[in-house]
Amino acid sequence: MGLEVKGGWLDGSPIRQARKPYKCEYWRGKANGGRCNKLITVGSFYVEGEISDEGQTRNGAFLRDKYCPECAGAEAVASLPTRQAA
Repeated sequence: MGLEVKGGWLDGSPIRQARKPYKCEYWRGKANGGRCNKLITVGSFYVEGEISDEGQTRNGAFLRDKYCPECAGAEAVASLPTRQAA
């Protein structure tokens, strides 16, 4: 079973680990500069959000927005796995 956000406006949304770099696609509003555009680096976690405005892939799958944990809210940050001491 995968990681999910527990609580908040993205309750139940999957938390994934980036396999390639992405930009956060959270829309903050025109007054706040538009999209967040924070870089989600390889290996870091992001929240998979709503169906994207970008359309579909070549095989017909819908794309989903990717949000950095900070934009997804405190519930998403609290749902992230903690690093285990080696």
